Amino acid sequence: METERNLSSILAERTETSISERVCSALRIAIINHDFLPGERMVEAKLAENLGVSITPVRYAFTQLAKEGLIEVFPYRGTMVRVLTPKFVRDFASVRADLEVAAANMAFHHFSQKDLDLLQQYTEQLTNRSTYHSIYESSFADTQFHDVFFRRSENELLIEIWEMLRVRMQLITSYNKSRIPPELQENRHKIILEDLYRKDKEKLLADIRSHCMLLYYDAVRVSSCSNSSAEKSGGTEPSADLS
Repeated sequence: METERNLSSILAERTETSISERVCSALRIAIINHDFLPGERMVEAKLAENLGVSITPVRYAFTQLAKEGLIEVFPYRGTMVRVLTPKFVRDFASVRADLEVAAANMAFHHFSQKDLDLLQQYTEQLTNRSTYHSIYESSFADTQFHDVFFRRSENELLIEIWEMLRVRMQLITSYNKSRIPPELQENRHKIILEDLYRKDKEKLLADIRSHCMLLYYDAVRVSSCSNSSAEKSGGTEPSADLS
């Protein structure tokens, strides 16, 4: 089975020292790469057997992935891969927009040329990884771009909150990567980068908010197609109206 081969390969490539962390990382990557369909049931014993580990690290992974929003645990029904709904994406997008605008506002006067070069590098990687690499790698490059604003805010609480949310961003953006042209993804980030080069703080904050809400509109449109396909494959029930 393709998913089993992918899981074993991912697990072997991980460098985390703890087997629990390696299992968690392997499952996280597999979910974001869409090796599991939205709404697909994940069975501890089966995954443990496929990965060649005991149930304990799989249970640890389930706990962590549930906190990250990648899976949902339903009493008496089991554990399912998260189905993106308009509410899930909207809740994330609105909170993320407020947080990132706040981070950019705090970070604005802290940006150095090295930071701008790094943002340029991540922007270029968006096209490269979207074209030649996995969905996970592409969504990770996207997340790295936005990480910079939170790090440069130098606000520890804001950074801590972002760390709790960044995997959700990867999950949501993963549905856009194969359907939105890489050049468009890159251009959207270039707009933000140009604001920084021009030192236009007001436009930067406005463009970041617009950028965050574009994620919402993209994701609800794209996930409608993804969830519909998963439904036909028996992976999930139909999602709510995404219009």
